[in-house]
Amino acid sequence: MIHNIGIQAGVWTRMAQVGVWITSILATGDLRIRAEKPDGSVFETELVSGMTFDVKGGYHSVSFLSSVSQSAKIWMSENQLNWTPAESRMVGSSALVSSVGSVYYGAPTELLAATVGRGRITINPTEDIYIGGVGFSSASAIKIDGGSLFELRTQGALFAYSLNANSVPVYSSVVNELATLTEAAGYGGLYGGGGSLEMAGGSASYPGRVYSVGGSKVVSVTNDANRVGSTVYDAIDGWLDSRAIVVNGIYYVLKVVTASPSERWLVAIDMSDGTYTETLVYTHTVSGGIIDWAFDGVNIAIGVEHKVVAYGPISGPLIARAVPASLDSCSSIHILNDGALFVADGNTCTYSDDGGVTYSAYAAIGNNSYISNLVEYDGDALYVMQGSAIRKSIDKGVSWHQVHATSDSGFRSMVVKAGVIAAISFDNVHAQKADGTFVVLPILGLTGANASGVGFTATGEIYFYNNGDFKILHGKPIISGGVSVAMLEEVN
Repeated sequence: MIHNIGIQAGVWTRMAQVGVWITSILATGDLRIRAEKPDGSVFETELVSGMTFDVKGGYHSVSFLSSVSQSAKIWMSENQLNWTPAESRMVGSSALVSSVGSVYYGAPTELLAATVGRGRITINPTEDIYIGGVGFSSASAIKIDGGSLFELRTQGALFAYSLNANSVPVYSSVVNELATLTEAAGYGGLYGGGGSLEMAGGSASYPGRVYSVGGSKVVSVTNDANRVGSTVYDAIDGWLDSRAIVVNGIYYVLKVVTASPSERWLVAIDMSDGTYTETLVYTHTVSGGIIDWAFDGVNIAIGVEHKVVAYGPISGPLIARAVPASLDSCSSIHILNDGALFVADGNTCTYSDDGGVTYSAYAAIGNNSYISNLVEYDGDALYVMQGSAIRKSIDKGVSWHQVHATSDSGFRSMVVKAGVIAAISFDNVHAQKADGTFVVLPILGLTGANASGVGFTATGEIYFYNNGDFKILHGKPIISGGVSVAMLEEVN
């Protein structure tokens, strides 16, 4: 049988194998061979490529020593090798792939991915490990002793774990993609929400923090190791809409005064120091809540009734006008980059280029099924969660195309910044990478249905609010630690 032997320079590499014949098919320089015989005696000799010899009386293990680190191809068997030129194609350097993996304490992790056409695999762990296929358990695991060589032939994925409690993964601070979910210190100061999560840079005296709004409060959690939560603003005389809009580092929220529910106040919170101002922007003739609202730093649009939008400059006056009768409600409002006023209900949308005086013909959103949340706007594009799909429009909602989908029960919350999407579905976090593809990560025991807000930072961290606590999704760190495993694969 042909064996691929990974040899470290100056270190004896032992392989348990019963046989008589030993042939060096491919090796760099001289190899020192030490064959242990059943009677306890040891046969030792030098071996170079192409050399073969038989061990009289046989052997039950063979050790190899080389002055250089290498992958040697050795025949060990009770039968002599009949080596023909047709077989020599298997011994070129392109036929072998060397790698080093890590095995960790606890649950099995993938050591080698499935590879079509793969031949034998030689495994050499530094400590005892246990291996198996998909779904294997301790009852079906195969133990490989540390320092020994183990061979198998498989094209399937190989999983492994260690029983050494010290072989846990060590995570660096270097991030390469979104894939690890941990919890930030909880801050349960929000009533009924945790929407519009935004990240601020901060300073030494006012650390960077994540802002969120819900009920009557705007709260923040510092973006440092301490994760200190605090109330930034409390609308003690009213309540706040669950949507916040950030313009030039200012976190804007809209307040309705409880004693006078026809008044709408714009609260502007400076995210660099937490200071804020309040401005009365509109008083409606009919008491009621806020359907939705939009602000671009100059003009503001407020859905003051199901089919009425008040629009104008923040300095006033705002003029209330009805939206098209074809819309059930103005449940989603945006002011686009070109100044157009975009309005959508559950499954249709329209826009106005003249501040709401006239509107375009309404268009269906996506597949015309009910959207699961408000439309998001970023750059020159509109985005919507519609059941299990995220759709995008670049023509003010006239047409939509799908950019991502989930296999669970549907999306719950989404944010888009600079064309990059982060979303929470019932069972997963979805994070778009720079190449446009998505990383999908299970929420690890949390319930996405309770996720009420999502936001992410420029460094690739995702925050969301779930069941009264902030959660943080870090980028996937480079992992070290664990049991080191050298592997050699035949690829042809």
